[in-house]
Amino acid sequence: MVADYVYVPAAINANPGDDPKLGVPTSYYAAVQAEVDVEIVDDPVAKAAILARQLSHFEPADSQRVTPGVDVESDVRLMPRIRGLRLTITGVNAKFKFGGNKTQVHRAEIATALRTRNGPRDAAARRRLLNRLPRTD
Repeated sequence: MVADYVYVPAAINANPGDDPKLGVPTSYYAAVQAEVDVEIVDDPVAKAAILARQLSHFEPADSQRVTPGVDVESDVRLMPRIRGLRLTITGVNAKFKFGGNKTQVHRAEIATALRTRNGPRDAAARRRLLNRLPRTD
């Protein structure tokens, strides 16, 4: 999954004092990759338990669909068409790239440029950029 992705043109990303025409473009983004072991679940009772857990998260609390079962006629018909999966996370790789190598002043300048450009994902990326801790060097 990649979130808050935004392209930062070379002229905007150029370091202060450098010729903007010679700047290096970049992308800012947050990304997470999960490595998982997969267990296929075909047992109807086990599938009903998986569905109940999902539905309890999404359905309103008073919904009768929160507890699907192997004895409910509509569920009995649908259960063979459903494949359950249990995922066990075995590793996580993540990257948060929002100007960590830039000074606080330069990040503010980039944020202003993103606000001016006002592209589809610029506002979210701008918030992330401005919430970075100051660089310590």
